[in-house]
Amino acid sequence: MDILGLSAASEEAYTQVINRYVLQQLRSLASGELDSAVLPRAQRLVCAGPLEFLRLVLGGGQHVELKVQEWQLRLTYLMLETLGALRSTDMFNIVIDYPESAPALQDLAMCLQHTNMAGQFAATFKAALQQRLLHAGAATADIIHTYVSTIRAMKQLDTSGLLLDVVSEPIRAYLRSRADTIRCIVSMLTEDPTDATNGASGSSLLEELQEQQQQQGL
Repeated sequence: MDILGLSAASEEAYTQVINRYVLQQLRSLASGELDSAVLPRAQRLVCAGPLEFLRLVLGGGQHVELKVQEWQLRLTYLMLETLGALRSTDMFNIVIDYPESAPALQDLAMCLQHTNMAGQFAATFKAALQQRLLHAGAATADIIHTYVSTIRAMKQLDTSGLLLDVVSEPIRAYLRSRADTIRCIVSMLTEDPTDATNGASGSSLLEELQEQQQQQGL
């Protein structure tokens, strides 16, 4: 109890401490870790310590085990929400590093499936796109390549395509406002397919853009 900073075993007090513990542990586990899935380790980590602590605080008896089981469900949901928020914050980097970052997308997909975080994810990712990509200092070719990488990553994250429509609309709108967008796309489509220095080859770029255009035009 002293290690966790508790002076009284009230539910409000130990709930606050457990929430802080979960956030700290998940930040340490997931921060910058995009090339490996951390969800299985996260669940073991955030449940083991707090559940043992609760048994110590609450004492023994059947009612205590029922309380611990309730807390296990709460901790699992808290873990999914917290990890989902962390992965959502990293989504721009996940897109840039895709497909090497595919394991991080697996974590995020599980978090979104088992929580009500889709709206929060979309808002967080769109804000990151506005701040880090959709501005005058970004080259149009880089924006297009990031758009294609976003399509690929989002297809893994959400096979329905609904989230892709939401998060990609600001990119499409921004590209429509740029005078050199068409020229850049034509240049990419005719580039040497063996030249990997510019990201996606012309053929793969055309394939992704055509597929996305079936949902909504660029």
